[in-house]
Amino acid sequence: MAQNIGDSDSMRDMCIQFISPQPRLDMYPEDGPLPEPVQQSAAADRTKTAPLTIVSLNQPSIIGPAPHPIGLALPRYWFWRPGRTIRVYFMNGAVALQNEVMGYASEWEAVCNLKFQRVTTAQAEIRISLADGNGYNSSVGTSCYDKPSNLPTMHLSIAGDQPMWRRHYVLHEFGHAIGCVHEQSSPAANIVWNIPAVEEYYGGSPNYWTKDQIYLNVLHQYTSEEVVNTTVDTTSIMAYKIPARLTLNGFSMPLNMTLSDIDKEFIAKMYGWKRRDVGMFRTMDMPNRQQFQQTNIQKVDFYPPYLSTEPRIAMALNWIDCGERHGQRIRALEDKVTTTGMEVHVDSWSDTALYGGGVSWMEFESTDVRSWQNPAHPADDTKTISFDTAFQNVPNVILFLRYVDIDWNTGTRLRTWTESVTMTDFRVHINTWSDTTLYDGGVSWVAYDPLNLPAGLWVESGTLTNETFPTNQQSHSGSITFSPGKFEKPPTVLLGIPYFDFHNMHGTRMHVDYANVTKDGMDWFFNSWADSICYGMGISWLAVGDKA
Repeated sequence: MAQNIGDSDSMRDMCIQFISPQPRLDMYPEDGPLPEPVQQSAAADRTKTAPLTIVSLNQPSIIGPAPHPIGLALPRYWFWRPGRTIRVYFMNGAVALQNEVMGYASEWEAVCNLKFQRVTTAQAEIRISLADGNGYNSSVGTSCYDKPSNLPTMHLSIAGDQPMWRRHYVLHEFGHAIGCVHEQSSPAANIVWNIPAVEEYYGGSPNYWTKDQIYLNVLHQYTSEEVVNTTVDTTSIMAYKIPARLTLNGFSMPLNMTLSDIDKEFIAKMYGWKRRDVGMFRTMDMPNRQQFQQTNIQKVDFYPPYLSTEPRIAMALNWIDCGERHGQRIRALEDKVTTTGMEVHVDSWSDTALYGGGVSWMEFESTDVRSWQNPAHPADDTKTISFDTAFQNVPNVILFLRYVDIDWNTGTRLRTWTESVTMTDFRVHINTWSDTTLYDGGVSWVAYDPLNLPAGLWVESGTLTNETFPTNQQSHSGSITFSPGKFEKPPTVLLGIPYFDFHNMHGTRMHVDYANVTKDGMDWFFNSWADSICYGMGISWLAVGDKA
């Protein structure tokens, strides 16, 4: 819930948004020198907006219905590229205050596919002055390129402010820095201004704005051709406090202190979701679970909620504990998936003695990294899976076991793998060997094109197998090394089971997990326990993160 301050004159020191009168498309390398500022005549009318320039963001989610009206407005010609790393340089100020600013700014970074990187030179898109006396203002989006590199693109005179106000100003100014304009400037704003009252209000203390400044920052309204917007969000961090006495139709807005839910959703819609959430559910953690309880459910809320369609979910069993002399049956699945949440199941059935089970999952919104739940297969089955849309190159495909049903009188053995992967389809195998009776099995799969990933994203995956475990050794571990220099920071990881081989006269007990994830690699481990005898096992892993 957004926090706001009511109609009070106790705090009305407003920000000025600096806007270039010419388009600035984000076409410059992230680690290169800044472009030369556009030379403009002294008579340039900075209260007028730039000519319309259409920018293709290659983000299909921009178009389409949303679960509720979305506010906020972004000029089409001051967008950053989705996935862009935006450099931030502090020209002055105490280190502790600089750290605090970056902490508040990360609230924007957390909900969209942009990254703020702190640097130590003025070769930075955002250059911040924390010196007192310059107020609160920022260039809008890529119009920062029109400021010479020896000048700040953002002023934050926040040293003497309380933390609540420091956070407010940082969130508001960084909203400008990623391309947002003032909410009352949206073409959807139905405001009938009381012009004399507005000029008196903003022209007085503490702002003392000129009429030109008041026009640009308060009265100016963009057209629908110039900005991407829908309805006005009066709870937006980009909204000015507008007392009702400044309008002739009773319109008003409070001074908001936090990002609103619509702020988060809209900026994620424009730049793509940064998050790829993972989760885990273990039946052992359920309060009041009965022994051998067969239906085990956990409700999961998505925050923030997804846009117009529910996410795709990749499910991976990572914990199985089934008693001996009963069918080895366990199933992980998602149910009732909506844009706001889902139910996760770890279930068994028939005579199975399920002491415990666990599943991990990863959520995907991007259509360039695809997941799917394969229906159950009979033993030794092969199936061709067709992609919804063809990839541009042959994708990598990784499998995770989510469902198994094996007779207890025979060895507990299962193996999954892929073959014949093309740009349009692949073949998946789920089978067993020796005397095992496999009734059913099921997998999740994730496919991605390593040569054509979404901007700012890097993905790696792999499978490890060991089919010759010593029968008296129940703990196994190792490490995985990621491709050098590919991940900017530790990625999100999904880890599961593609293969196992257990003795049938003892319980099937296994747990796979990972630890110590860095941008360079991670550790994995596999455990069995009690009387279980494991002859072999496998691990499938998927790492998704920011590209370096």
